[in-house]
Amino acid sequence: MLALKVALVALAVALASWASRRGGHAVAGMITGLPVIVAPLMALLLLDQPPARVQAIAWATLACLPATLLHGVCFAWLASRLAWPMCLALATAAYALAAWVLQQAALPGVAAAALALLAPWAAPHAMPGRDLPAAAAPLLPAREIAWRVLAAVALAAAVMGGAGRLPTAVSGALVALPIAGAVLPCFALALHGPAAAQRLLHGFARGLRGFAVFMLVMALGLGHAPPAVVWSAAVLLAWASSPFGRPTRWRRTRRPAPAAGAPPAR
Repeated sequence: MLALKVALVALAVALASWASRRGGHAVAGMITGLPVIVAPLMALLLLDQPPARVQAIAWATLACLPATLLHGVCFAWLASRLAWPMCLALATAAYALAAWVLQQAALPGVAAAALALLAPWAAPHAMPGRDLPAAAAPLLPAREIAWRVLAAVALAAAVMGGAGRLPTAVSGALVALPIAGAVLPCFALALHGPAAAQRLLHGFARGLRGFAVFMLVMALGLGHAPPAVVWSAAVLLAWASSPFGRPTRWRRTRRPAPAAGAPPAR
């Protein structure tokens, strides 16, 4: 089962990298922020674990979600000053500290859910690069995509091996750890510059809105409805709440209708 989990990570990173070749780094970030990895992971956990344990992991993951956003905010600020190894090390340290504090605080369910839903909307405003001009889609050679996938697979194998076997709080922190959200900014910073990493992290924060909704539905729904129904509803609502769930934002702009009496456009 671990091999299947790692394969899902590889697929998500490859899909995000492919999308960035057409839509830019921000679109890649949005895809990695969605529960592309965690939704199949939670489905697999539902097959192996009692629904009550999976529900507890969902609550623990929600509690750690603000720490995931802090990871992105720290990386975005450090990207303009440091190389990617230091950015990754310091952002991961900030994530671990924030996740520990949030778990020790043991916020009530309502407070944890509200904080998890608010964080993806607040994080982009805390990141630098909000006023960066639109950039052309990057040229990503196949070799770079392959290295991205290999790096994500190595990290996923180390992280996901413990999910479902360790205590609930630790499993929640591991599920919330931004695997693709850590690997892709490193490549963007090293090969495309700080602005590319910041665009990607802005998109990642926006994509995490769908992640937060997915986990909230899992946390609230398990125990009150069949697991398959809860999981399906969580996936649908996550997509609807993501940037991709608003098709008007991605629809091609139409030409305005000609004014009355004006000659038709040629």
